Amino acid sequence: MQVGQSRQLTAHVTPTNASDRRITWTVTSGNAVTVNRNTGMITGQRAGTATVRATSVCRPNIWREVRVIVVNPPPPPVRLPGQVVGAGAFWAVLHMHRLQQQPIRAY
Repeated sequence: MQVGQSRQLTAHVTPTNASDRRITWTVTSGNAVTVNRNTGMITGQRAGTATVRATSVCRPNIWREVRVIVVNPPPPPVRLPGQVVGAGAFWAVLHMHRLQQQPIRAY
């Protein structure tokens, strides 16, 4: 996921007829995401990793974890007259333009 994005985590409690199916969500390591304790909604805060744990409310010794990787969003495209190119292509265009301005010397 990317910084700033949100995702819904889900946990399946078994058996399906359990009397207390409540889950508590926590981040057990890392600081790349925050999690809503009651809903499991995570939000990317910074690039890195985090481990999110779903714990049974009535039996806290029952839990499962998931590792979440957060990346920075890609840079926005650069707009040139009449076209849109990514940042890498823009660098190549600038680089080629600079090369074309250099005089060619024969030795």
